[in-house]
Amino acid sequence: MDSSFTLKEISILKNSPLKYKSTLGHSLIYFRKGSCIVNIYTESFIASHHSYILLRDEEQLLLTNDHTTECTIYILSFSYNHFDNSSKDLLLECFDKKSLDKCRYIISQSENSMRVRTLLILLNIELKEEKYASDLFKSNTLSMILVILNRIILENIEPEKKCCKKGLRLDDIFSYINSHLKEEISLDKLAKDLFFSKYHILHEFKKKTGISLYRYIIKRKLEYSKTLIESGMPIREVYHHCGFGDYSNYFRSFKKEYECTPKQYYNQVRSKSILADLKFEITPSNIAD
Repeated sequence: MDSSFTLKEISILKNSPLKYKSTLGHSLIYFRKGSCIVNIYTESFIASHHSYILLRDEEQLLLTNDHTTECTIYILSFSYNHFDNSSKDLLLECFDKKSLDKCRYIISQSENSMRVRTLLILLNIELKEEKYASDLFKSNTLSMILVILNRIILENIEPEKKCCKKGLRLDDIFSYINSHLKEEISLDKLAKDLFFSKYHILHEFKKKTGISLYRYIIKRKLEYSKTLIESGMPIREVYHHCGFGDYSNYFRSFKKEYECTPKQYYNQVRSKSILADLKFEITPSNIAD
């Protein structure tokens, strides 16, 4: 295994906080399942599944899971020495202090962020098995992850470049929505930030996706709310974290989308968790002689 970078899969259980310091080099933390309270310096926020956190060398964070559902993360760390001088500055640009000040926490569900998730999973598999040209595969995969990360960062922190584009990209809309899930998303504000008219955005989005922009925003907020419910967050707090104006609006939207109430969904999740725990307890390997 290449000692210049590591990829670890870690489970964080309730009442077992994880303190992590990036010592090998820079680190990328990917939340594959569940959610945690994250503390970095004086900043505190909730990181949910399919989100990312970037840490510079020697930076430290504290992850706390105060829910019954475990949180699973990947920690990818890498040394500067892994890269040659011609590509080092380019690949590590997303870890510049300027970039991290604006985009340390990434919740994007764009195509690029999905590519990063896929590459992390492939890299994790490759690290467990030595196959043909394995070192080359691992090194190139790491470089690809960093290239795509930099693209995500540029999408998020340089909106002024969008005014120079010839056309509206769906990834721009997806990225914006996923970066503002906790807010009530205003079409006027979205149009202003993306440098396109709101009528053009509405028309192009419906044309390219088959659903209205409003419907997509509601669906994404509801998906995010399910993640929070699964993590154990009280339902009366969930709607606020998802940017719904009031609980009754959230309740009606959730029931219409999933044909059950938020409380019923919580009970389903809890029942599955209890059954899983019971199944673990009664397996022969867990029964004392």
